[in-house]
Amino acid sequence: MRTSEYLVALTVFGLAGAALAAPADAAPIATQRVDGVQCLGLSPNIVDLPYDGGFLVQTDTNAPGRIAYLNVGGIGSPIRSVFGYVTEATVSWQNLDTGAAGAVTRSYRQGIATENGMQFSGLDTGAGRVRVTVSGVNRGPLLSLPAPACTGEVTI
Repeated sequence: MRTSEYLVALTVFGLAGAALAAPADAAPIATQRVDGVQCLGLSPNIVDLPYDGGFLVQTDTNAPGRIAYLNVGGIGSPIRSVFGYVTEATVSWQNLDTGAAGAVTRSYRQGIATENGMQFSGLDTGAGRVRVTVSGVNRGPLLSLPAPACTGEVTI
């Protein structure tokens, strides 16, 4: 896929007032968002809210070369499923500057008012341009469906 197919926006985490009140030695935190139509998929419950594989990546200068926090799904809404299901998500990454790569898999219960999506932290990617892909399987009571792969390039 081409970069133009992704909606990748660099934003400040939205707590401007807190940033102004932070101590001088506090690390600036940058949030990079990857989402879009290619990140949405069918729930294994079929008649349900769609699966959202979009993600936010946070970095800070106290941990160069590391994704401090990566949140999958739940971008903008705490409701992910009316009936509930389990997502087994894999976050894989490749540093485009060094060639280093890695992956981690976790399970997460989707439901009404679940926490803020599935969190991954401390991914040591190395500094530079990093391609991140979120993929997985959504398992419901009757069906298991592959989740769409959501890929974006971030700078760590």
